[in-house]
Amino acid sequence: MMLFLVLAIPALIWKNSLHASLPGAKELVQKAVQNLYGNNSMQTELNIKNYNAGTEVIEIVVKTWQKTPENMLALVTAPARDKGTAYLRKGKEVWKWQPANEKMSKLTNPEIAEKWMNTQLTIADITAYHSLTDDFTASFKNFTKANGQDCYLIELVPNSEALQIWYRTELYINSKNYVIEKAEYYDEDDYLIITATTLQTQPAAGGRTIPQLVEWISAADETQKTTVEYNTVNYDPLPDSAFTLDYMKVAR
Repeated sequence: MMLFLVLAIPALIWKNSLHASLPGAKELVQKAVQNLYGNNSMQTELNIKNYNAGTEVIEIVVKTWQKTPENMLALVTAPARDKGTAYLRKGKEVWKWQPANEKMSKLTNPEIAEKWMNTQLTIADITAYHSLTDDFTASFKNFTKANGQDCYLIELVPNSEALQIWYRTELYINSKNYVIEKAEYYDEDDYLIITATTLQTQPAAGGRTIPQLVEWISAADETQKTTVEYNTVNYDPLPDSAFTLDYMKVAR
């Protein structure tokens, strides 16, 4: 009994000390968001591959411009039939430009929640519609591992004003570099629907580490999956003029 106490007391002291020094759940999510998006502006080129039943592969290339926290522009550059299609998020409004018929439309909430171009992503995902720090209540659940890395497990529950695509989300945030190693999305019956996993990482400005390849996979059918590869990433400042209805028609 004495040996158990001798072994347990240092472990208890270490655990209590770790909890005492642990940032709050919202702060951890803020660190993860800032780690990816930087302080203000982010530009990317994404190579997106959608796998259907493990055989059919559709490749989509998207350029994105984001000026946090309110502005996001996503431009499809491939395949040819969808080239020039653009999505603009201004706050909680999302607009879509279709050059084939020169149609500009403001999307409804159900449309924003729809699957995007038959992938495992939604339009909310491709436009970074949700603010992880403002649209959700974050709570710390556990210390655990994901991808072999020590992680904080954070649960996000949408607040009453958020577009509620998911009943809840679990984030596995790397405790060293704040990369989101894994995200699990659950429906209103608390069934796992989609899991997004960071497969590869890359260095970024300021000595940070960010995702390079992320896989989104259906829990119901693992042959239905989408991979998102960050081909290029930079954090140059962006003007407000890049986030207008006129500019989304001519963005290149």
